Amino acid sequence: MSGNKQEQAWQDICAMYQQDSVAERLLQWQDQRDLDVVRILLALWFYTHQQEVSSLTDDARQLYQAVIKPWRRIRTGVREMSAFKGFYHRLLQLELQLERAYFDELWRVVSVAPSSGPESSLSLLLDKLGGGDVLSEAELEWLIQLGHDVNEKEG
Repeated sequence: MSGNKQEQAWQDICAMYQQDSVAERLLQWQDQRDLDVVRILLALWFYTHQQEVSSLTDDARQLYQAVIKPWRRIRTGVREMSAFKGFYHRLLQLELQLERAYFDELWRVVSVAPSSGPESSLSLLLDKLGGGDVLSEAELEWLIQLGHDVNEKEG
């Protein structure tokens, strides 16, 4: 897929995240269930744009555990130090850049193609990206509605 699609996917993911109460809910999933929000939103984008993807390699799946998760622990520790509020906000900005680089790497290593058959399930896409088996049907439906809402706004 072209760089334009990649940029559009990132913009859509950011738009989804900024919807009312979405960030709060996703961060709750991230904290309580150790879910990778970037992979969940990427799978949702692929689903709503009817794209098939290859499975991520083990190395790509481990990138979250090796890089993103430790960064968040550091940022959380700094947040608790009231004397460093300015530093904490800088870390948040850097985290967004780190998540963008992570997203770009996920995009690079996954093979993407238009869906050739009946609409694939979001659950299957999550499995391929290493984020499946942890969301309920109701949570999957909420995500699907979120993706469709963003698509309607862009279309």
